Amino acid sequence: MYAKYFKDVELAVTIISRQIKKTLRLLTLALFTGGTLLATTFVANGGFITPQGKDDVKINLFYNQYTGRYDGAGNYSVFAAGETRLDYTVFFDLKYGTSPDSDVQITLPYINKSHTLPSGAVFTANGIGDLTFIGRKKSGENKNTDAMLTVGAGVKIPTGKSFFNIDKSSLATGTGTWDVGVVMNMQENNNGVFLFTDVSYWYRFGFNIQKFAGWDISAVKAGETEVKFSPGGIIRYNVGIEMPIIRQISILGELNGEVYYESKAAYLSNDTDAVNDLLSKGYPDFTLERTVNIRAIAGVKFYLGEKVALGGGVSIPVNIINSFGNITYIAHCRLFF
Repeated sequence: MYAKYFKDVELAVTIISRQIKKTLRLLTLALFTGGTLLATTFVANGGFITPQGKDDVKINLFYNQYTGRYDGAGNYSVFAAGETRLDYTVFFDLKYGTSPDSDVQITLPYINKSHTLPSGAVFTANGIGDLTFIGRKKSGENKNTDAMLTVGAGVKIPTGKSFFNIDKSSLATGTGTWDVGVVMNMQENNNGVFLFTDVSYWYRFGFNIQKFAGWDISAVKAGETEVKFSPGGIIRYNVGIEMPIIRQISILGELNGEVYYESKAAYLSNDTDAVNDLLSKGYPDFTLERTVNIRAIAGVKFYLGEKVALGGGVSIPVNIINSFGNITYIAHCRLFF
């Protein structure tokens, strides 16, 4: 008798579990498909290709009032008395569907920085950053799990102000380099929960400079006129998850990582190291050492109909090397038309 009772309970639980999974899947399909706004986290792109002739616009505001920095060993130290740093970036990301299986992505940041040193010296920046173009193509798809794999290639153009063409007391909004990269974006619908993965590698070309942060190289080191930078590289990755709570609201989490292998600098005439001479000018966010920036994001998104999504969250440092660190506040807007 009891055995039959427990079997009936087990069967009922199995049926209810299957029904919940089916309902979640139908909910996400109704919410995120049919030519409307699809799920993504704040930073990760995922493998979704923008439908032909459609625009997918993502705007993120990143706001940070830093209180300290991480050194080359990953150790955190609070700013000295009198030192402050306030940054915010508005990051524009536009995707346009060029065919049923491909789209083009254009990204451009607008950057504002203000850094005051204990000495009272103030460094600022205000303007656009570097423009990036990426062409993406669908490489694979599994309609049973809504899984998509997208591959692409891109180029970054030095449209921002770099340390090699700014004025004294200014900070950079760009790297001053041409970069080329390859990207891979993936996503999957796992019983109503969307999973995203982005991986990319960017090659930074070498270049020569005659000025640094408003100084002629001859003023940095007597007898020298030019500094040579060797090529560098950047690895980026994003892993994200978005889970609908009700039809209009979802929660999300992300892990965003960047590892910069910066270029080495040497004087062109005798090939001696120029790093210490450049850093002696006191510019607070210029480094030629390896930089690591890994952060975790938690947030919430609200879907306003089929074309608009708004959200907010926080980004918390996980592993930072040679960079500033603090909680970053994020405001998010996404439009589909």
